Amino acid sequence: MRWFVFVLSVFLFSCSEKEIEVDRSPIVVEVEGDPGSAAEWFSAALTDALSVEPGAVLAKSEEGGNVRILVPADSVEKSLEMLKTWSKKPELSFAHVHADVAPGDEAAVPAGQKVARFADSPEKRVAISDPPELSGRLVKEAEAIESQGRWMVSVAFTDEGSKAVGAYTKAHVDDRLAILVGEEVLSAPVIRDPFSTGASLTGNFNEADVRALAAYLQDTPNFSFEILEY
Repeated sequence: MRWFVFVLSVFLFSCSEKEIEVDRSPIVVEVEGDPGSAAEWFSAALTDALSVEPGAVLAKSEEGGNVRILVPADSVEKSLEMLKTWSKKPELSFAHVHADVAPGDEAAVPAGQKVARFADSPEKRVAISDPPELSGRLVKEAEAIESQGRWMVSVAFTDEGSKAVGAYTKAHVDDRLAILVGEEVLSAPVIRDPFSTGASLTGNFNEADVRALAAYLQDTPNFSFEILEY
């Protein structure tokens, strides 16, 4: 297993036909995977997440396993936020909720279950199935949308995901289902009716959070990485 270091550093870029020099502190990211495919993924994912024109974000692998990512100057901070989100591997999963868990009762959760915290209220906890009943590459398409001032991610499931989600929700009407991104619970609604084609992921999101999550779910990378310094 080999680790590669990726660097987002000082760069020049062209904007509105005018070359602008932008000074930034480097972002050093340690990645497990192939630098070439990682560079392609960062370029495509940041282009989608930032909603910029194709070619506005460029990423190139360099000697030593480094990747240099060029982003528009006014999007550097958003890019940092998105890289932090992606480094946590925010994959989508669904798990049966067995019970609410009061503070101090975590040790009483039986084998085959684990305690999960809510993203917007860490003090709220539930005991969910471990592993989740539905996980893996469930998402075919993911889109960041705004509705009545609230940002959310709309996802459409793959054919396989639709079958799995449809079968599970049909068999568990009136049960609670935890919707997780990574290790955090976005919500834990009661299944009133079966669903299979897609879902809306809501939570305490801002626009950058939603665009980052949508880009990740749209094309989940086959490598992991960690931001070391910036």
